[in-house]
Amino acid sequence: MPGLQSFAAAGLTKRVILPTFYLGVIITSFWPFSPQIRSAVHAKRARYPVWWWLLYALVAVSSFLAIADPRQDTARVDVAQGAALLGGFLLTVRLGLMTGPWTDRARLALADVVVAASTTAAVLDVSLLPFESLRVPGMAAAAYLAIRLPARRRVYAVASALMALAFVRTIVEASAAHPLSIAVIAQAIVGVGIVVIGLMRPARRLVVASAGLLVAVLFLAHHRIFALLVGAFDYEDVTLAHRGYETASVRALVEDDLVSTLFGLGPGATVDLSLSPDAHTLAASGRDLFHVDDVHLFTSYVYLKLGVLGLLWIALVYFSTVKVSTRVLRVKTLDPWLTMLVIYIAAGVASALPAATNFFADPLTGLLLGVLLAQYPRRVHTDQQQLRGKTRDRLSASAFRPIRADGVQPAETCELEKSSVPGRPPALPT
Repeated sequence: MPGLQSFAAAGLTKRVILPTFYLGVIITSFWPFSPQIRSAVHAKRARYPVWWWLLYALVAVSSFLAIADPRQDTARVDVAQGAALLGGFLLTVRLGLMTGPWTDRARLALADVVVAASTTAAVLDVSLLPFESLRVPGMAAAAYLAIRLPARRRVYAVASALMALAFVRTIVEASAAHPLSIAVIAQAIVGVGIVVIGLMRPARRLVVASAGLLVAVLFLAHHRIFALLVGAFDYEDVTLAHRGYETASVRALVEDDLVSTLFGLGPGATVDLSLSPDAHTLAASGRDLFHVDDVHLFTSYVYLKLGVLGLLWIALVYFSTVKVSTRVLRVKTLDPWLTMLVIYIAAGVASALPAATNFFADPLTGLLLGVLLAQYPRRVHTDQQQLRGKTRDRLSASAFRPIRADGVQPAETCELEKSSVPGRPPALPT
């Protein structure tokens, strides 16, 4: 049955493929940059944001409570498995934070690897996570890089075109029985939106971004999407009704006592969805309706596992993401490499809202978020870091030399880069 295969594949991703992929990401992505990582570790340049430590503490406390004072009949292996999924996100963010400032060659290598992986996933139509989550942001990122990087225009233009064709094929093949995923739609809107904003003049970016956000909020309010967050499930659409029922069931479990409300029921917590409006779909997939361990909405999933403090963690993560993304997009001359990071991160964060496990099952979201945060350290400890902080908005790698909104490429960038940043290797010629 197609439904059985789809759900079985998703379960296999989280239980078997994902841990292997985490190991592969660590080895293949960071092996060429190992000297850079070692120097960052020795210099202790990694600065962890508050939300990283909060999630670390919540996973530890919630797992301990689930074992020492179980409020559900959950096997220890399930607790360990759920904790490993959350811990994997912490691991990828940590690796990104450890990299510090990137060299010209490393920037170009990372962009090529990420776009190549996204293109491969799109062309081969790989539907398993985390590969599926690369296709749409990869299309937007490659298109932006093709426009902003004349030296690599043909390569990124071909990659973007291939991913666009694959996305069109996905839309055409979508049907009433198997509609396009809400997470994919959210990725497309965010990715295209950032590309459009990035191509505008600085004075228009804030206006257009604010208008787009207002339209999105009004649209969601008109269709009563926000009511799902509190457990409303009186919808004609069975998909929305099911997500609302999940939230209502989670609230009934978690709000039963104070400890559960604060810390959740543990990483391995499950919920009974046997009376869900869409129970026949879950039954057809072969799942145990009485013990479902992953609900759709990001807030419901985290609330079930980590309680109210988990919701606080979500707020801190989103605030941190918006803050650092704004720092990238508000400058007069955008850095194409940093903008690429923002596209992938924003797409991952947006897709997590309707599909929570996408956030944790996609190593690239945490990895690139850590990389982006490392470019904007909270404190400056050395003269070299202070100089980088002052000139970062004007400097970029040679291949990633920023282009102003009027299409003019500043000629002084390379000279600034060579003379103003001591110890940095000369820029590569375009």
